[in-house]
Amino acid sequence: MIHKTVVSGCNMVRVTFELPSCIWADRIFVTGDFNEWTRSATPMRQGRDGVWRATVELASGQRFQFRYLIDGQWQTDWHADGSVVNSYGSENSLVDTSIVSLRSPDVMQGALVHEAQAQAVVPQRLVLQAA
Repeated sequence: MIHKTVVSGCNMVRVTFELPSCIWADRIFVTGDFNEWTRSATPMRQGRDGVWRATVELASGQRFQFRYLIDGQWQTDWHADGSVVNSYGSENSLVDTSIVSLRSPDVMQGALVHEAQAQAVVPQRLVLQAA
């Protein structure tokens, strides 16, 4: 599974790759064109909940190809944003940073702040108009 959130203040998207706790492995890496397919550049760590995770920040509005390297075996993420056939006859997964949920924490926090500011301004305007 992939989770994406907008990074406030820049043109980046924070992408968290997740694999379920039922995967028994010693080492898992995320490799892709965002890290020049370097096999050990982006290791996944197993959390206390057993879920494997790795987080990277990628430029927004782009599509990136990636695969998982699980104990030396290439695996495709069929829950990704898509897939594309690679030159080896298998498929690379795609993560599309132009598709980001509007419910991401950074976006929601910004919306809540904006809403609170709007509510704070309305009573002040009413008071000024009444005076």
